Amino acid sequence: MSNLIVGNSLLTASHIPMCGESDLKTLIALLIFDRLGIGGSFAEFHPVDFNEGFVLVGHDGPHNISIADGKPILRSLKKYHGKPGHGAGIEFKIKEGPITMLSINSTYDGKFKFIIAEGQSVSGPIPATGNTNTRGFFEPDIKTFLTRWIKEGPTHHFALGVGHHAGTIKKIADYLHLDAKIINA
Repeated sequence: MSNLIVGNSLLTASHIPMCGESDLKTLIALLIFDRLGIGGSFAEFHPVDFNEGFVLVGHDGPHNISIADGKPILRSLKKYHGKPGHGAGIEFKIKEGPITMLSINSTYDGKFKFIIAEGQSVSGPIPATGNTNTRGFFEPDIKTFLTRWIKEGPTHHFALGVGHHAGTIKKIADYLHLDAKIINA
């Protein structure tokens, strides 16, 4: 277990996406992002700063280091997030600029649903917790965005990639005859 995050991040960066916490729906989202060449890091929402209008977006891994801004840091963790044991975590900032998120959930009738959002990764202080994070800013404001996101029923994990690709991901969902919702302003 002590090398789980490091090993999974190395595989993910080598185009073999891995998921954390046995979340297979997010693994599919990571695979889509990898094949689109936009990264694909395992992520969830962390603390929300309503004063500055952002949410920390990230996780302790696995991550696709192709979307890192700068060199990743290998950080010793006394306790893993959502996993037993301790060991190393991969910590880096996501490249600044446009980001896209994809959560895959299922509807009440058992069909898959894509929940897609675009935002901005903006520079700013990130706590050194061993988690890869970015300051995510979303339109029209963080409270409205999170309300709209949650109303669509996502799982708490999702894939995080760089660039704005909601339209492309929606086309993939349409091709697969899946429900899809783009969260927008």
